[in-house]
Amino acid sequence: ARAAVLRNQSASSPMPADGRMQRRFMSTLSPKKDDMILIGKIAGAFGIRGEMKIYPMTNDPEMFLDFHELFVKGAKGYEALHFTKSRLHKNVVVAGFTEIPDMEALNAYLGRELYVPESELPALEEGESYLYKLLGMKVVTDNGDELGEIVDVFDNGAHSIYVVRGEGREVMIPSIESVVLNKDPVEKRMTIHVLPGLLDQ
Repeated sequence: ARAAVLRNQSASSPMPADGRMQRRFMSTLSPKKDDMILIGKIAGAFGIRGEMKIYPMTNDPEMFLDFHELFVKGAKGYEALHFTKSRLHKNVVVAGFTEIPDMEALNAYLGRELYVPESELPALEEGESYLYKLLGMKVVTDNGDELGEIVDVFDNGAHSIYVVRGEGREVMIPSIESVVLNKDPVEKRMTIHVLPGLLDQ
């Protein structure tokens, strides 16, 4: 299974105001392992009505409201959990599943990670990327110098920051048009322009 979901966008391509998508059909058959994307974790009970808290591993938690089911890893593959309800509450998703009818049943699922087939992830706007497709991407300058690989991505409030590790150091690369010239997900390669002082970190 792959890394958690993060919608990463450039400064010129802000997050859409409505990140939700039209729900598509999802087969209840467990998909292959390589098709599964980690999207959240069951964090605990919520209230006394059989609901639970899900910690979303995405910066677009509204996508949970479009899914009819998620998957947990079991001894014999992936097990489908079918939503009976879902809503957002502060920084978590509050949900109920058919397969987890009460608090006693919930105990067996506490801390379990939740997955979704890659094909069910929401379509992205121009300039957006998913974190699992960026991690490990090689970063080179427009002069041909290799800086390393992307090991993390975070948001500083204005735009995304790529953490690039190579040659015994890490540098922070801002996701802005004047710096990031091209991202090639097939070749796993990002080309950047080095502004004065960018690498003096």
